[in-house]
Amino acid sequence: QKKAEKANTAKIWCDAGNRYFYSVGFVKDKNQSQSLYQSAMFCYNKALAIQPNYSAAKIQLASCYVEGSTDPMKGIGMIKEVEQSDSTNIQVQMVLGAFAVKSGQFDKAETRYQKVLRIKPDYLEAYLFLADVYEKKGEKAKTIETLEKDGGLTHDKEIKEQIKTYIRQLRSGQ
Repeated sequence: QKKAEKANTAKIWCDAGNRYFYSVGFVKDKNQSQSLYQSAMFCYNKALAIQPNYSAAKIQLASCYVEGSTDPMKGIGMIKEVEQSDSTNIQVQMVLGAFAVKSGQFDKAETRYQKVLRIKPDYLEAYLFLADVYEKKGEKAKTIETLEKDGGLTHDKEIKEQIKTYIRQLRSGQ
């Protein structure tokens, strides 16, 4: 945040916000989470004050509203605004897919992740999230097929082995 205060660019403010936002996953105390979300929101708002159409900052600010505020629908509305102006924005589709999973709307999540893969067929994360959706829906064959596609795209031997191990577990019913 200090770096952003000195440089005062939208990108650096957004980067500072991301550091706060992604730190939430490492704290267990809800009060700390709220403080981190508030700090992230401050940074994203600073970025948007400099560059009002900065979609990455707007999407992340919206995510803060959904994840860490009492007004999650405000965040959904913000993300939908970005989607209306750019329906092929991968970050929008991934975030809306994740929110759909959290709310148990697996069909909507599946649609979002499939759209990402039509836009960017080599997007590894989308395959992993889509496989997770299929697993939650009880569609083991689709889960395995999706993981096999994902494993074929990565060059990381450790990840490939983890995917193969998980596929073996799925096939054996564990």
